Amino acid sequence: MSTPIQTTERPRASVLINRNFALLWSGQVISNIGDYLFSTTAVLWIATNLASGQSWAPLAVSGELIALTTPIFLIGPVAGVFVDRWEKRRTMLRMDALRALLILALVPFALLVGTHAATWQLVALYASIALTAACSQFFNPSRLALIGDIVTPEQQPRASSLIFMTTSLGIVVG
Repeated sequence: MSTPIQTTERPRASVLINRNFALLWSGQVISNIGDYLFSTTAVLWIATNLASGQSWAPLAVSGELIALTTPIFLIGPVAGVFVDRWEKRRTMLRMDALRALLILALVPFALLVGTHAATWQLVALYASIALTAACSQFFNPSRLALIGDIVTPEQQPRASSLIFMTTSLGIVVG
């Protein structure tokens, strides 16, 4: 009979044992799925309702991508400077609340009817997408910095991998 090999290595504790990280991570799961559901819904709203049958429909759908990426290039490089000086948790909460309000502000535009309703709906949708993307430029660096504050250094690689895995899962599910 063989004897089991004894190891002196301690079992690794899950990073989700850390209550603060577990709450942050679970909130990110829901938030990421919601972000990608909103993005998909925006494209479908443009393609099937606002620009359906129009020759400019592909351009209108491309406008969603332009509205999403422009703040990344304009605000992203300088957002980290401000995030480093602000309280991370408060910044995250404010940016998420602002994103929710911006998306809720689309409801009255969705109810518009008339000859120029599609134009106003597109303008409102592009503005909402651009402003929510701008908020994300402050939210994401705050989240990464907060992980460094609430997770021990030896568990930070696991925490980061869980956050990025959750983002990938949100893309697939959303």
